[in-house]
Amino acid sequence: MFHMLDKKKQGSFGSKNMEEYTPAFLPQNVEDGHTDLSTFIVGDYSLLKDTFLAERYAECERKFSPLVQMSDHYTVGEMADAYVDAEWEFVKNKHREEVAMHELSGKNIVKARMVRIQELKERIPKLHEKVAKRQLRIDALADKHAKYAIRMGKRMIQLGLPITAMAIVLDFFTNTEFVQSILYSNVNMLRILVVCLCLISDASMHALGNLISKKSDSMSTCMYRTFFAIFMFLFLVSVLGSIAIRVGSMPLTYGTFDAKGNFVGKQTFTVAEYALAIVSSLATAVTGVLSFFFSVDKDYCLEKECIRLKAEQEQDEKLCVQLEAELASLEQAADPMICDRERRKAAEANLEALRKGLKIHMRKLLALHQQDAAYADAMTESAQKLLENTKTGGVIETEKSTDTDEVQKSKKTMIFHEGREYKEAV
Repeated sequence: MFHMLDKKKQGSFGSKNMEEYTPAFLPQNVEDGHTDLSTFIVGDYSLLKDTFLAERYAECERKFSPLVQMSDHYTVGEMADAYVDAEWEFVKNKHREEVAMHELSGKNIVKARMVRIQELKERIPKLHEKVAKRQLRIDALADKHAKYAIRMGKRMIQLGLPITAMAIVLDFFTNTEFVQSILYSNVNMLRILVVCLCLISDASMHALGNLISKKSDSMSTCMYRTFFAIFMFLFLVSVLGSIAIRVGSMPLTYGTFDAKGNFVGKQTFTVAEYALAIVSSLATAVTGVLSFFFSVDKDYCLEKECIRLKAEQEQDEKLCVQLEAELASLEQAADPMICDRERRKAAEANLEALRKGLKIHMRKLLALHQQDAAYADAMTESAQKLLENTKTGGVIETEKSTDTDEVQKSKKTMIFHEGREYKEAV
């Protein structure tokens, strides 16, 4: 009957909580999206599943079909009881295994609850302390507002960044016009030098502005001064280099072509031409200063920090509420074995009912095989007797040696119907 001991899935049985006996892990953290342990219970019993019971009846009918085919009018109803009892033992052993696994699962659940409760009791006070300290910092930064910032809904961008980008673009076109007169034969080198000039003048000042704005106590004074000196040096190099490029390229800038079409560089310059060259070279300095001016905004950094702290505070407060609810739920959670013990009683009742039901089912199969009303009445009487013995506390198993005489008598007094007469089979 019952291939109850089918091959189970391979794996460790250390943390199984489902009836399939596959490895299962108890949830650890409710903040990770798991269900807390207060609702975690052991699995179901096979004997409480309708499909399992239906399979046992189908297996019984399939396995004992050859035995039914061998029966005749003289076959007694108790003929298959011993076979049913033998196969029923496998079902009982399977149930015992499930009971053992449920007991282990219940203990593991209770143990996991206690561990989680201890963890929460230690974690929640620390979380409250962390939230309180962060709130003090938020209150101190609440009145800080960025001076130079672009606001788009909840997003905020420092004005120094787009200003620096525009300055780099402007310097790129300005420097290209002057440098290409010197490096007209190498386009790639021209682009590289122009980009370097733009980065040295504008990007360095933007970085310097951020350095001043975001200076923290964790940064050492020596490192701060080193970076400050480097960025200022790069900016001064860009300004002096721009002036040198403008002045040095004046012969090419103000030169003309002769009658033959040859380029002739200018050797003498007026005050106005010198002024134009110097003024144009100062464009690099102006863009760098503008980038630095709009990048220095300590209030922007403080406001960004305040926004970040508020987001973290909101998450921690939400987490704190979840953990407190979980702790209360775990402390008031019922013993997971309370329900299991009641379900076990129902499963054991089904276990006894299964043995009686299979024996009665075998009597039904015998009656259907003979297709005789008198024999069917005899099988009904045998089934009724089986049920009465159970109700009065009698043994359900196949009659023992003490009942041998009664069994022999029942065999000799088997009644079957033939027409309207009753005959005794001797």
